[in-house]
Amino acid sequence: MPDQTVDLYDLEPRMSDLVSQCEITGIRTRITRDGRAIAILITADEHLALTQTVEIASNPETMAAIDEARREAAAGNLLEPEDLFVE
Repeated sequence: MPDQTVDLYDLEPRMSDLVSQCEITGIRTRITRDGRAIAILITADEHLALTQTVEIASNPETMAAIDEARREAAAGNLLEPEDLFVE
């Protein structure tokens, strides 16, 4: 998952560059201490997407609605774009 790894003890002088890389290119950085991963630097957008995904996946009502929509789509019960606009 991470694109690069930095030891915690080497982090401080590189932090500004690592944050810039993350923000601009999306490069993730695994931060380690004594060879063990302790944190991962990701963009705020990626964090938001992950958080929203967990919220959706942990909501039984939302997951039931998604499952129902998938069954409807598999059965061919789809709306055409022109069906969405009623005059």
